[in-house]
Formats: sequence, structure tokens, C-alpha cells
Amino acid sequence: MSQSQLLVATLYNPHTQTKQQLIDGFVVRLPLFRKLFADIKTAEMRYPEQHLLIEGQLVGVSTK
Repeated sequence: MSQSQLLVATLYNPHTQTKQQLIDGFVVRLPLFRKLFADIKTAEMRYPEQHLLIEGQLVGVSTK
């Protein structure tokens, strides 16, 4: 396995990162997060609530 293949294979595996590397690589869009969290906190839960699907996005990653 080449060095670049090894890097790609371990890049998004938190187990291979130090705590600081994981923190440095974490990104959250605060306005959207706050809105979603507020919606969850204020839900009355009398009926099943709307499901929320949150997807991650790989930025700056090339598959070439």
C-alpha cells in the first residue's frame, strides 16, 4: 500500500487521530446547528416528530 493510499484510508478514521487532530478537523455550521438543536429541544413529542437527516460533507477531497 502506498503512502497516499494509507493516508486516504486513515484520514477520516477518528481512531487513528490524536484528540487535537480530531478537534482541529471538526467543523460545524453554528446557525444551522442551533436551529436544529432548538427544534429538537422544543418538540412536544405528542406524536412522532419529523426525522432529521444530517449528512457530512467531504471538503477538499479528491478521488483521483
